[in-house]
Amino acid sequence: MGSSRRLSNPAKEGPTSLATIVQDSPETKSRNELVYDLDKIDGHQFEDAMAEVFQRMGYHAERGKLSNDQGRDIILHRAERLVVVECKHQKAAVGRPIVQKLHSATITYPAATNGLVLTTGCFAPSALEYVEELNVKSHIKIDLWDYQRLIREAREVGVYFVASLHGTNICFWVPWRADSEILGIVQARHISQIKSAPRPVLGAISISKIQRQVVPALLIDHSVDKQFQTQVGTIYSACERGRRIFGVGGTSILPGEEQFWGQSKPMLLLDSELDGKEVPTYFGEPTAPLIENIKTGTAQRFSRRVQYQGGNNQKYEKLCEVKPDDVHVQTKQVLYARWRIDLQAGPRRYETHLADDVARQPSIVATTGFSAGSEGFVLGNGFLCNDCGLIAPEVSDKAGLTCESCGRTLCHAHNWTWPAPFFKHSPRLCSTCYRSRHRSSGEFDISPALHNYSSSLLLACIPGVPFVLGKRYALGVLVLLLLLCSLVASVYQHPEPVMLVISSSVFWSLHWTSRVRRHHQNIRRLASYKPEWL
Repeated sequence: MGSSRRLSNPAKEGPTSLATIVQDSPETKSRNELVYDLDKIDGHQFEDAMAEVFQRMGYHAERGKLSNDQGRDIILHRAERLVVVECKHQKAAVGRPIVQKLHSATITYPAATNGLVLTTGCFAPSALEYVEELNVKSHIKIDLWDYQRLIREAREVGVYFVASLHGTNICFWVPWRADSEILGIVQARHISQIKSAPRPVLGAISISKIQRQVVPALLIDHSVDKQFQTQVGTIYSACERGRRIFGVGGTSILPGEEQFWGQSKPMLLLDSELDGKEVPTYFGEPTAPLIENIKTGTAQRFSRRVQYQGGNNQKYEKLCEVKPDDVHVQTKQVLYARWRIDLQAGPRRYETHLADDVARQPSIVATTGFSAGSEGFVLGNGFLCNDCGLIAPEVSDKAGLTCESCGRTLCHAHNWTWPAPFFKHSPRLCSTCYRSRHRSSGEFDISPALHNYSSSLLLACIPGVPFVLGKRYALGVLVLLLLLCSLVASVYQHPEPVMLVISSSVFWSLHWTSRVRRHHQNIRRLASYKPEWL
């Protein structure tokens, strides 16, 4: 086979090369989508690009010599398969002689199992017929990839080819940022202002992965402006300007991305004449069905029956029908960029997707992992629970908070409310501060009889008893003395003091036993509680 050479990047320097807009940073080099303009690369660079495609498919790709490769441009290895590949970067149809050369190069190469001829053009009928006959007779099978097959296979692994020969030379793009700039924006806008204690937020929330994906899409602008006239003037106007974005190659466009990119201004990437040729495909995708659907849908939406009053004061009805041909459509192929940012805070992992446009701030269009809601991260004003790593919003029924004793930031599930007396604030504490206050306070060092709901409710109806069981002896004795005095007053036909003492005693007893039960429930929870983030 001869010596092999290291794969090179087929991107050329210059503002008009599609490949140059996909810059491989150290963080994303092995993951980025690649776009190659076939009008800007030569045959050897095309071979390098195809070697990249096959490597992404899982093959070990080895390049042949620069010259005299004997029809073996690339040798592919995977498991028991060994494929000899001939690459033809040409507009002319590939004929039978090229296929014969590849077949000869395959059967003479040790352990070869398959042969493949691929071209940026098409195959002559003689080549197709020869391969059909050959595959019946020979144990070594030969496969043929024309341009359509080539771009379809490459697209599956994130590599895109465009060429003026196939009507895809005019391309637009929305410029995007570098990895480091996106990283700085995420940290400044969405992370740095999140409240976190005692851990500093920039150290507590780490970015474990940042990945850029180039999204090839169809941008379809449509407009309709049709007036319906009668003798009395205009009775109906159908006016609209809209924009839709469709992903190609199985790539879906999120609703947030369509809204964000719909306001972007794509820049012309390549500017070359097509000599009046009709553009049939965009990145290998047919546009006619999409255009037809938009035209038909818009026409149906604006068509209606309109009632109006004529000059003779008679009422009339007219069908104002907007036809698909009344809808004007302009289609562009555009390259957009979305970012995937993976975050980690203690045991929790988060994923967020951003749509990018260098002329504006990037927009978060999708998030996962934010079980309390993503508002705290999106707005950059949330709370980071230092017990479990949850990023909680600032305002909601699942809002985060800070411990009112030590300042530790917590989520809605990992804070404990200290039951305070009536008309006093009940502080919300972390587990450590609650345990510490329980040990030092002795406020709820009471009889176990008040821990149970039924018994505490029954005892609350006996004036003074809950206070005595709760070791509030002075208060309990005071209630009993007041009850005794009121009973004496009732002897003299004054029952009001008795009713007042009993009702107030029951009220305060119920409040006191309620505080006791809530505290006991907190202590039981704390007995088995252990922070997830140590």
